[in-house]
Amino acid sequence: MPWLNPPIDKGASSSAVCGTQNSESWIRNGPGVMSFSNLVRESSGHLVLPIDSGNKDDVPLLGHLSRALTTFVKRTERSAQRFTGNRIDDVGKRFELAVAEELRRTPLEAAVLGGPGCPDCALEQGERATYLEIKTSAAVHKGANRCLKKFAFSSGKKIKPDARHLLLKVQLEEEDNKIWKVVAWELRDLSTLKTRLKTEFDAGFGDLDDVGLRGSSDGAAQPLTVGGRPSLDEPMVATSRARRRRRPGAGRTHLFG
Repeated sequence: MPWLNPPIDKGASSSAVCGTQNSESWIRNGPGVMSFSNLVRESSGHLVLPIDSGNKDDVPLLGHLSRALTTFVKRTERSAQRFTGNRIDDVGKRFELAVAEELRRTPLEAAVLGGPGCPDCALEQGERATYLEIKTSAAVHKGANRCLKKFAFSSGKKIKPDARHLLLKVQLEEEDNKIWKVVAWELRDLSTLKTRLKTEFDAGFGDLDDVGLRGSSDGAAQPLTVGGRPSLDEPMVATSRARRRRRPGAGRTHLFG
């Protein structure tokens, strides 16, 4: 993706580039505001289709979703259904299955996609595809919910055709300690969403196999050397330890001096 490459002056040295204030800001904050539609198109090759309230197919789509979600909220009220979790994010993980089950009671076909990143569900309406991202919120006032935390778009692999992309926000209220009840829902069209990407550096433990090992409890590490001689040989270490024992306040731990 072209916007994932920070602007670099090719005539400058790498050390100068990495040390500039602009580069540090880019690494911390990522690129500027960009269109969610562009992000989907560049990563998956597919278009984000806007919802048209006058479209003969979009009208029943919104109708099915609205009735199903309203029924879901009312059903939890009548049955006194509650959800437990230490945080609102913990509760949200179980909502994908619950919402998909409710949507299957409509003419729509709903499938939970699983895996990290959005979208969470794929909806089929005949030959038409719609993707649904589900987020839970504990904010009572709309103004307080200023950030969609963990609105992660890891890749475009989940997205197969051109489709509509909707965001379902389910609002919950903590009725008791770690016990949440559903109180409201909102459905948003993501075709006009402006968002910001944040840079992340991802590596697993398997990636460390190609990284030099410099210390280990099993003694497998190769010691660092200076001029062909181990930089930490036993006599030097022993002398250093003896000096530390003679220094006042040797029980303290000092970092960098």
